[in-house]
Amino acid sequence: MASDPRALIRLQADHVNRSLVPSFYRYLQAQDRDKQIKYGKEFHASIEDLVKLLQRAEQELLEDEGNTEEDDVRAIRKGLGTWLPDGNDLGWVDIMAGPCMNNFRLNLLAVEY
Repeated sequence: MASDPRALIRLQADHVNRSLVPSFYRYLQAQDRDKQIKYGKEFHASIEDLVKLLQRAEQELLEDEGNTEEDDVRAIRKGLGTWLPDGNDLGWVDIMAGPCMNNFRLNLLAVEY
C-alpha cells in the first residue's frame, strides 16, 4: 500500500522549516571561515536530505499510480511541483524552499575567490 501523499508533503515541508532554512541562515550569518565551511556543509547535507524526501515521494506514489486514488496522485504531483520532469506547477516545497535556494545562489555569486 502506498504512503499518504499529504503526509509525504508534510515531511518535506517540515524538513524545509527545521533543517534547510535554519542551516542556510547559520551559513549566511557565519563570520568565521571555518564556521562558513561547517555550515555550508550542513546546508548541503540538508539539500541532499530534501532530495531524498522528494525521491521517496516520487517512488512511493508516482510509480504506484494504479493503486493510488486520483485525488492523491494530483496532490502528490502538486506537492512535488517542479521536481517532476513535467512539473509546471509550483508545489508547496517549491514555495517554501525557493526563496532560500535563490538567496543561496545569489550569495554564491557574490563570493569573491
